[in-house]
Amino acid sequence: MSSPDIPARRPVEPFDTLMYRGESDPRARSTLIGLFILDRAPDWDRLVRAWERITRLILPLRQKVVEPAIPVTAPMWVVDPDFDLAYHLRRVRLPAPGTQRQLLEFLEPIAMSPLDRTRPLWEYTLVEGLEGGGAAWVTKMNHAIADGVGGQELAHLCFDTERDAAPAEMPPLPAPDDLTPGDLVREALSGAPAAAVERAVRGAQGAARLGSRFVREPRRTLSDAAAYLQSMRRIMGGPGVEPSPLLRHRGLRRRLLVLEFGLSQLKEASAAAGGSLNDGFLAAVCAGLRLYHEQLGTPVDSVPIAIPINLRTEHDPAGGNRWTGAQLAPPVGEKDPAERIRRIRELVQRARQEPALDAFSAFASVAVNLPPWLLSAAFGNAAPDLQVSNVPGSPVPLYLAGAKVEKLFPFGPVPGPAAMITLNSYAGRCFVGINADPAAITEPERFATCLEHGVDEVLALRRRGRRSTAST
Repeated sequence: MSSPDIPARRPVEPFDTLMYRGESDPRARSTLIGLFILDRAPDWDRLVRAWERITRLILPLRQKVVEPAIPVTAPMWVVDPDFDLAYHLRRVRLPAPGTQRQLLEFLEPIAMSPLDRTRPLWEYTLVEGLEGGGAAWVTKMNHAIADGVGGQELAHLCFDTERDAAPAEMPPLPAPDDLTPGDLVREALSGAPAAAVERAVRGAQGAARLGSRFVREPRRTLSDAAAYLQSMRRIMGGPGVEPSPLLRHRGLRRRLLVLEFGLSQLKEASAAAGGSLNDGFLAAVCAGLRLYHEQLGTPVDSVPIAIPINLRTEHDPAGGNRWTGAQLAPPVGEKDPAERIRRIRELVQRARQEPALDAFSAFASVAVNLPPWLLSAAFGNAAPDLQVSNVPGSPVPLYLAGAKVEKLFPFGPVPGPAAMITLNSYAGRCFVGINADPAAITEPERFATCLEHGVDEVLALRRRGRRSTAST
């Protein structure tokens, strides 16, 4: 994600454009929050110098979005001529005693507030005064800059792997680009004839390839087209299960909660049931949902849950979004965790094999041209009950200007669901951030406790797996 890898001026991809425009709608914001718990406060001057270097090295951190004055072309990422590092880096202190709950309550309005769309879409804050002499590093950025996996690649460039790492060489300043909305329109109109010819040529080439294939394999071509359309109906139509009656309301407030547990323990428990770490985590979330609904007197067999599917390859840059979404109807009511993991694994594998897995990218290309009110009206009520994500993090400890990162809690956006539950594995531990809408999840602390019991339920499979191994 360094400057040579990303052009200084580049169009905003349709998917990223939707993320960017969501900043103007409090119900659709795609803000990513990272909470890094540090063993001590980093040296501020060293931190500022490090981030001066990082923003020169990672160009998207100095780029803002310029939208055309009239919608004749795509928005453009450009290097901000008014970039001010002091605006993006903040420093605060919590009042004593500086508990974890105080820290999360401090973060909640940060998670709810919009970013300034006239500047690069990120703000980072050092929070001092945590109990025990610790500190926190809070990262906030719009999803348009990077998805979760890309964000982890970005983090590897922003942190050291030793406490007293030598200062790195300062890269040159990227050249600023004073592109205005009017300039963008004029450039688009001047290049319109050539662009139209290029689109026509690409369309003709695509039609020729399709026609050639149809002549060679008419039955297979028609069969593939029909399968793709059926797959698109499944993807865009949802999993065919009713939302939870407990989680039907939506509001603008957010409640942040956290969980943590051992990484190897979850892997071992999931493997005991023939599943992956992700399968086990989803099974734990389902168990938590079951317990929450049972305790509130409204048991459910299933609810719609969305998961991201990573499409990023080793050749993709860290910036931008390379993922698609899948909606599942997992067995929330299934009380046997091993059977739950088995059925979830089947659902996820089936979702990954959908022919129309790229349908969201095609949808974004159309949706980006719709007025916001129409987009909201068409899809505002189609959100799943939950979104659940699992992002692999660094297996080794990281350091920030001399301070060690002890914990790393991720908080994903909540653009419609009742909650976003995100797992990040870091240095042998699993750290879960819960970004909940209290209008939907009216008892968030109970919900977090139920999720914790759901994790314990899955982790208990380790003992079952050991007994099975011992018996053989």
